[in-house]
Amino acid sequence: LKQASESKLLEIQTEKNKQKIDLDGMENSERIKIIRQNLQMEIKITTVIQHVFQNLILGSKVNWAEDSALKEIVLQLEKNVDMI
Repeated sequence: LKQASESKLLEIQTEKNKQKIDLDGMENSERIKIIRQNLQMEIKITTVIQHVFQNLILGSKVNWAEDSALKEIVLQLEKNVDMI
């Protein structure tokens, strides 16, 4: 029983090490780097669009704080896209 459990433990450790090596390989792959760069670009674009919409509402001099729909939009636009 002890020998069988040691054998299973060694098998589990070997599998965990293999998974770690596979995961490390995926982290460094070129495709993931490209995907991360694209994601960062999309986040930057979204942030600029949010600021434009927010400034349009504020620049219109409409009392957005009294209009529940506009208030919700302005507050939503303040959210940081990086944190979502």
